[in-house]
Parts: sequence; structure tokens; C-alpha cells
Amino acid sequence: MFSFKGINFRDMNLRIIGEVEYTSTVRDITVVKVPGRNGEVYIDNGRYESVERGLKAVLDLPGNANIEDSVTRIHNWLVSDPGEHELTLGNDRDFVYRAVITDKQNITRLLRNYGRAVLRFRIHPIKYMRGGLEVVEIRDGAIINNPYPINAEPRITVRGDGEIIIKIGEKVIDLRDVDEGIILDSEIETAFSLDGERTQFDKVYSFPFPVLKPGDNVLTIPNNVSVSMIPRLGALV
Repeated sequence: MFSFKGINFRDMNLRIIGEVEYTSTVRDITVVKVPGRNGEVYIDNGRYESVERGLKAVLDLPGNANIEDSVTRIHNWLVSDPGEHELTLGNDRDFVYRAVITDKQNITRLLRNYGRAVLRFRIHPIKYMRGGLEVVEIRDGAIINNPYPINAEPRITVRGDGEIIIKIGEKVIDLRDVDEGIILDSEIETAFSLDGERTQFDKVYSFPFPVLKPGDNVLTIPNNVSVSMIPRLGALV
């Protein structure tokens, strides 16, 4: 199934056809030429690049449909509400992509109720396991396995008070003066209150933000604290 923003392409009378090109992400590296030195110096900027992907589709409408009305619906669906949205791609059913529309979309009318299009997306460099986007309740000694060779950046919800020490493997999460709880979002490197209204950086005494490394991650949780997590396990596009 192909869908974007939770809407199936077929609900818009679009059917994906032809070849699908799988372009990979690449590490963001700055190439520096140094006078007097052979070759170049490569500086790793610590991130992966987004990926451009075009999906070829046909617009195949029922006999009583108006193609102009359908094109308007499709353009509004794709372009309204800018920003990243969930994208699912055909047989890659175990993963969810995040994508944004950055280019103009063109649909070519061939017959009265038939046309073709190339839908162009800019895709986040990590695709997420569906199971890795679900909330998991964490107990002391729990093990979360990250099956892919990149760090996962979880969203961790901690409920408790005072000084709290949590460990993920050897990584210590040091929280102090916590009032009821705190949310740590490693992807956006932000700490905020349980209601999402207040930043809580003054409660965090350990940096960088925690990640789930490839392989098994053993969690150590104090008895008087409850922890839940969205692991965000994912692979490179």
C-alpha cells in the first residue's frame, strides 16, 4: 500500500506504476582541499542527507468523475499542511517513512478521465520500524534490541520526583529536582514537562541525550520511577 498523510493513493485514484528507484542516503561530509597536501580532507558533519524520490503514477478516474476536480483534490492533499508526514511505500510494509513535498507537482491529462504524474517527495534519511514507533513500558533490567547499525534516538517519558538516575547500557541519565516527571526527546534534543508546556533543561545533568546503540541495550530503572519509551528503531534509507 502506498499512502501519504494517512490517505491511500488509490483513494485519490492514483496507481503507482513502472520502475521504483531506490536512492540511498549518504553521510554529510565536507570536502576540504588543503594547500600543499595531496588529496582532500574529509570532515564528517555527524548527519545523513535526506533523499529525493519520485513515484510514477497514473490517474485513472471512473467515468462520471471530473479530472479537474480530482487534480485539485490531489494537489491540496499533497501540498497543504507543510512539513514532514508519514509515507508508506508499497511492499516495504514493516517501515514508515517521513517525507515532505518540496517541489511543484505536475499531472498530465492524456484522456478525459486518465492522466499520469510523478509524485516527488523529499524523504528523511531514516525509515522507522512500525514496532519501534509504539510506546513500550520499561521495567528494570529490560533489554531493547536495536537490530540496525545506527543509533536510535528515543523519546523517553520518566515519571517520578527528585533525583533520578537511569542507565541505558553504560550511559547514565542524571535527572535532578524532577517534579512529577519529564520527557526526554533525543531526536530533537529537548527536555520538557509531561504536559509539553515547559522546557526542563535545568533538570538534566547528563549529556549528550541518550540513544539506543546497535545490539542489546540493558536498562536500569529505580524502584520508585516509571519509564516508558518510543524507541524509534530504524534503518537508513
